[in-house]
Amino acid sequence: MLRDDRWPEAAAQYEVVLQLLPDDAAARERLGQVRKLLNFPRVLRTPEVQKTDHVVESAQVVLEARQVVDGLRPRLPDSQQLAALDGEINEAARTLATALLERSRQLVAHVRFVPNLSEGKSLYTEAVDLLDKAHQLALDDPQVADQLQSVRAELKRLGQADDSLAEVRRLA
Repeated sequence: MLRDDRWPEAAAQYEVVLQLLPDDAAARERLGQVRKLLNFPRVLRTPEVQKTDHVVESAQVVLEARQVVDGLRPRLPDSQQLAALDGEINEAARTLATALLERSRQLVAHVRFVPNLSEGKSLYTEAVDLLDKAHQLALDDPQVADQLQSVRAELKRLGQADDSLAEVRRLA
């Protein structure tokens, strides 16, 4: 039924199997996957996923959806529903990656206004975390990759400056 894009019917059949064989791990796993497939389109369209203040949580939802779809693609190569869902996931991933990139740029711009190294390092660390997530969402986006590399280098430079300052203080 999954192969025929009849996902609700497949879920119902797995539920029947689990009623008869409650210890069937494969049926339990597949039922979980089918439920996720049925739920992801609705989840991807919720306002929370689309708001930038929930961007990190939304990125996790999209990455999980991508993982499920990628896992099922070999078993369902001709599924039109799976292809449509993959398109929605990719669109959501691009949107979220852009939001994460913009938020990281804001953090980096804010660094010049902080009074000490530790706050700067904290902002750069947060920016790197956001960019790592953006990179997971958009592996082929050169802007994300370039920004990630740049912020990591700057974070390393700040770390070295902080270490040097600590050494000067220790010696003084």
